[in-house]
Amino acid sequence: MRSKILLGLLIAFLTIGCSQERPGADTFNLDVAVEITVENQRGENLLDPSHPNSINSDEIKLYYVENGKAQEVYDETSDLPRSFVVFKSGDEYRMRIVQNYSDEEEPLTLVQWNERDIDTIKSEFLKGDRYIIQDKIYYNGKLSWSSSDSFEPHFGVVKN
Repeated sequence: MRSKILLGLLIAFLTIGCSQERPGADTFNLDVAVEITVENQRGENLLDPSHPNSINSDEIKLYYVENGKAQEVYDETSDLPRSFVVFKSGDEYRMRIVQNYSDEEEPLTLVQWNERDIDTIKSEFLKGDRYIIQDKIYYNGKLSWSSSDSFEPHFGVVKN
């Protein structure tokens, strides 16, 4: 009798396990956002709106470069239409940027801080059928973050 109950339970578990799709099997992992802290030479956070020389986030523009052409990023239907946001994280202000993740070998994002100041973000991504994950991020040509260094894609930038 005991073996019949065990056999029945085993069959029930196998039936349930085999007939259900794995949770998350239809999801896609898109990990292309980076966070930066922007400071001046004295270590003062320039994204803090209370700083007298703060960067005006309304003046910042992002451009994705594809096929050699820069296109300003704006999608009015998105929760993040300009593909970036300035926010407070703990005691510091940061800027979260959704990077260009096009099919180009090293997709390029331009950050235009104002009319005279433009920086570049070039990234290397790991890509598969169900994921696009950032692996390395170069800011103005310098390696600024790598997945082998830390889990959180964050680095600091110094502006004059």
